Amino acid sequence: MIRKYLMHAVSTLMLTSSLLMSTKNSWAVDVGDKAPALSLVQIGKEKNISLDDLKGKVVYVDFWASWCGPCRISFPGLHLLREELHQQGFEVYAINLDENAKDAEKFLGEFQVNYPVLRGINTDAPEKFNLKGMPTAYLIDQEGSIRWIHSGFKKNDINEIKQKIVELLNVKH
Repeated sequence: MIRKYLMHAVSTLMLTSSLLMSTKNSWAVDVGDKAPALSLVQIGKEKNISLDDLKGKVVYVDFWASWCGPCRISFPGLHLLREELHQQGFEVYAINLDENAKDAEKFLGEFQVNYPVLRGINTDAPEKFNLKGMPTAYLIDQEGSIRWIHSGFKKNDINEIKQKIVELLNVKH
């Protein structure tokens, strides 16, 4: 058990170090930028899903890992938000960064969700989004522009997230 936690700690340090040491590049994103193109494998379905498939929808792209405490808080709230707002044009893409796919699968056994969960480890997804830590989420509007970046997660954050999503859903394009 201790070995598993040590492995998670080492993985976290390595990911954080590599992300922090990377300089701002042409892929780094800020509010107002177009979201980077992504095509990742959906866990459990083994098919590629592209962010481009969601043009015209409001999308919450959430980077997470099974060892991330705040991720355990965010998943149930995001599940409920997606359930409530999906018919209005809202989608969640959760991008998992666990080194071991079995850790993600075990987490998803505990926290079942109604949105696509994608495998992001060993891809350029974290670098494209200039990811600095987890959880970090990017709210993308119907035109594919990043409208808000949310780092960390506390239970009450879901209210602000919902407000931002509803505002974007109500914008006519």
